Amino acid sequence: MIGLLAIAVLVLLLPPVIHDLVRRPTIRRLGIRNVTRRRGEAALVVGGSMLATALIVASLVIGSSFDTSIRGIAATSYGPTDEVVLLDTPGEAAELTAAIARQPGATEVVDGTVATVLADVAVASIRDESRDDRRVEPDAQLLEADLASLVSFGADPGATGLGSIDPASVGRDDVVVNQRLADAIDVGVGEPVELFVGGVPTTFTVAAIAPASGLAGFADVVVVEGRFADVVASAGLDLDETSTTALFVSNAGDVFSGADLTDEATSVIEAAAAETGVEVEVLDVKRDLLVEAEQEGAEMTELFGTIGGFSVVAGILLVINLFVMLAGERTVELGTMRALGLRRGHVLRAFAIEGAVYGLLAAAIGALLGIGVAAGVMAFASTLFEGESGFEIALDVQLVDLVVGGVIGLAISQLTVVLTSWRTTRINIVRALKDLPAQARHGSGVRRLLVGVAGVGLGAAMYVLGSTSPLLVMLGPVVVAVAAIPLLGLVVPRRAATVVGCGVGLAWPVVVFGVESEVMDEPEVGVFLLQGVLLVGLATALFASLDRVWLGLAERLSGGGIASRLGLAHPLARPVRSALLVAMYALVLFTVTFMAVINSVFQASAPELAAHGGGTYELVVDSNRSGPIEAEALTARPDVDHVSAVRRGFAEVDGSGWTVSAIDASWRADLAPLAPTFDPAFSSHEAVWEAVQAGTRAADGSVWIIVPDYFDGTVGDRIELEGSDGSTVDAAIGGLTRNNWLVSAGLYVPAVVAPELFGVDGEPTRYFVDLSDAADVELAASEITASAPERGVDARSFLAVAKVELDEQEGFLQMLQGYLGLGLLIGIAGLGVVLVRAVRERRRELGMLAAVGVPQGQTQRAFLFEAGFIGAQGVVLGIGLGVLSSWQVLTRTTAFEEDLQFAVPYGWLVGLAVLALGASLLAAAGPAHRAGRVPPAVALRVTG
Repeated sequence: MIGLLAIAVLVLLLPPVIHDLVRRPTIRRLGIRNVTRRRGEAALVVGGSMLATALIVASLVIGSSFDTSIRGIAATSYGPTDEVVLLDTPGEAAELTAAIARQPGATEVVDGTVATVLADVAVASIRDESRDDRRVEPDAQLLEADLASLVSFGADPGATGLGSIDPASVGRDDVVVNQRLADAIDVGVGEPVELFVGGVPTTFTVAAIAPASGLAGFADVVVVEGRFADVVASAGLDLDETSTTALFVSNAGDVFSGADLTDEATSVIEAAAAETGVEVEVLDVKRDLLVEAEQEGAEMTELFGTIGGFSVVAGILLVINLFVMLAGERTVELGTMRALGLRRGHVLRAFAIEGAVYGLLAAAIGALLGIGVAAGVMAFASTLFEGESGFEIALDVQLVDLVVGGVIGLAISQLTVVLTSWRTTRINIVRALKDLPAQARHGSGVRRLLVGVAGVGLGAAMYVLGSTSPLLVMLGPVVVAVAAIPLLGLVVPRRAATVVGCGVGLAWPVVVFGVESEVMDEPEVGVFLLQGVLLVGLATALFASLDRVWLGLAERLSGGGIASRLGLAHPLARPVRSALLVAMYALVLFTVTFMAVINSVFQASAPELAAHGGGTYELVVDSNRSGPIEAEALTARPDVDHVSAVRRGFAEVDGSGWTVSAIDASWRADLAPLAPTFDPAFSSHEAVWEAVQAGTRAADGSVWIIVPDYFDGTVGDRIELEGSDGSTVDAAIGGLTRNNWLVSAGLYVPAVVAPELFGVDGEPTRYFVDLSDAADVELAASEITASAPERGVDARSFLAVAKVELDEQEGFLQMLQGYLGLGLLIGIAGLGVVLVRAVRERRRELGMLAAVGVPQGQTQRAFLFEAGFIGAQGVVLGIGLGVLSSWQVLTRTTAFEEDLQFAVPYGWLVGLAVLALGASLLAAAGPAHRAGRVPPAVALRVTG
């Protein structure tokens, strides 16, 4: 949408520029002359536009890179597999395979099937006979199948990851492992390994190591057909309880295009299942993943585009400021050209040519810089996702992103230049030739009245007609308040009208979350961008109207020194230019502050998050279902007070799959996670847990269950749970938990219905553990994990799990903050650039000050005071409004988790304020030094 709008802008603005370049040599020379003659100034404008373009391009490249990276999982984890069909027995797989081949048109849709058995096992290397020195991978994925069928699976054998394997070279006592597992346990070809099923080891030899991609990325260990059944039998276990039978299906086409035939392939599979009477569950693994990749890529583009929007706006303000200054320096030149007969339109078109040259250079350089910015972001992101199986961060630079980003950047710069030039070319020729400042234009009373009435009507219409849009609900009243300023100016002084209008407009984005709570409850990211721009813009305008207050305050603080008066004289005399500088600073500091507060709140919420996920249990202990750890091994520890068993499986609700946690008599309601919302039939959340634990049923016979608060239902609702074999259980929602995603708890159900849902007859695979008061939680978790790695034991404290999740969020927010650092760079560079230009602009004034005896030190301090004045306003507005906005979002909306405790990182924000203010003073140091060294005789000779 934005790209199409940018193209429309360029279609409107560029044809006249091209026409003048080709057919109007005089205008062409005027436009290009300033570019070639004033190369330093050209570099400044290009630099300002370039950073904005770079951020736009970077957001697009980042989105495409995440899209490509997530899509890469399709190749690294699934290879040719497009659908996975879950079955009950290997015999059903053979029957279904034959039936699929008999379906009409099947050969045009399906190009391969392979029957597999999947299981979770532990794998260990063997260093010596004592087995003391070994590495163990407690949770490895095993795949059993006919190896020749695996190698030739699909249209591209290379996509399986097993293409280089000779099936004849892999015997029954051999395994093929992927590179990921080989690195984890430090094993090579020809070396022995042990596979643990039910805690019983079986020795194999590594026949080959395959790259972790395709089927070899999906499974860590591959054994020949029928071998795993022997291992299970030797361990005295049941194959159905320790493994899953699945039929892998490959569609016609390559790794990615095959997903386009998912619907057709599913129809073929279901028809074959109906013919044979086999119950199947078809998982669209490839298509679902690719859809998720596209959505994640779009969300990343939107997120970085929106967050970077603050910096883009800052870049636009810098370009506006620079062009206003350039036009101001050329006042005499513009007056001379107008006096010689050039029309205002000619001058405007010359500026348009000059701006087009700047924009094209900025778009080209900015696109290249955007690649660098995106590369830095993706490099940082790779550290956040390091270790996640099958997910590798890859920078993907697509030509379309560079073109679209360049077009948007060019459109922004060209539109900015044209609009700025439209105003700056409105000069009085006589005053311009005398180099006198332009007279203020307030317009006639009738014009102000018409503009004000039209603005008020527009704002009211936006609010009324857009009552369901958070953006319009926030923007409409602000437009009304701002548009009312010229109306108020007809009856009260203009400064008072500005204060009242901006004050009312400033208040609305703050109170709207409470007044319009229903519409603003779940705001999108774009709402925060709009709120930030409105708050900063209105507050900056309000501050600019308080010039007398700042002058009086400076007089008091400085004791009436000349440096303070000189330092404030220029920014107060040019309020628009000063406001643009303040807004540049404040916009970026607003966003950085917002991110810092959100990050601080998340970090402070770790104990609460852990309590919501695990109650007062300290540990969650998981193990492989092929040989889970027994409760006795945990209760025997002296630091363990209580162990609650959880049987885990899956069930469907309205076609959606859910993890199910079945709890039995060992579950303690007083230790359970908080269920703050529960059915009126219960007196407390403990009573809900007791009902679920005991399998108590509601009046209609439904069994009580507890679901997470993100479940599509509320307390009292009746739902139907469907098990893997098609059996159903009627359930009533008794309570809602929060944050049970922390350990993927899903739906809590009583153990009595577990066999109906997922056939659990064996040992639990998860335990919630309550430790003694004196126990070291992390030490206990470490010791339990190390006690039985062959059973895939993984003990984690709820607090540690919460901190890991929050650390990932913190890293992501830090990545965004670093991305925003470019915006802060724009603000600092902009202030330095403007002050450099100010020295040139004020050479005559500086010469006169020196001629009348004002010391160099006073002049230099005046420039530092000016920079400090601008920087201080930006810091106060940006940080103050950022804290206010984050407080609103956390306390008045559900954009984030409920009940988060608002926390302000005071130390961090003080450091940010010192850094920003110090950088502004540092940016002014060079211009201040230069200003104090302007020779009076040279300065007073300047004529334009």
